[in-house]
Amino acid sequence: MSKAKISKLMLWPSRKINLGNYNTADLNAGIEMVFDKPVAFDSKEVVEALEEARKVIRDEFIKQYEPYKKLLEKKDAKGGEK
Repeated sequence: MSKAKISKLMLWPSRKINLGNYNTADLNAGIEMVFDKPVAFDSKEVVEALEEARKVIRDEFIKQYEPYKKLLEKKDAKGGEK
C-alpha cells in the first residue's frame, strides 16, 4: 500500500457574515505551503504546517471582520436587531 505524498498544500476557506436587511459580507483568506521534498500526507511536517496555516487564516479573518464588527456594533447601539 503506497502512501500519498504531497509537495504543495493550498487552503482557501471563506466565510459569509449576515449584516441584516439581506446584506452579507464575504471574508476570504488563503495560504499555500510548499514542501522542499514531497512528504507523506499524515507526516509531522504536514500536521505542523496545517496548524500554522490555521493560525494565519484565523488572524486574517479577524482582520477582515473588524470593519463589519464596528458597523454591527453601531447598528446595535442605535437599537437595531442583534
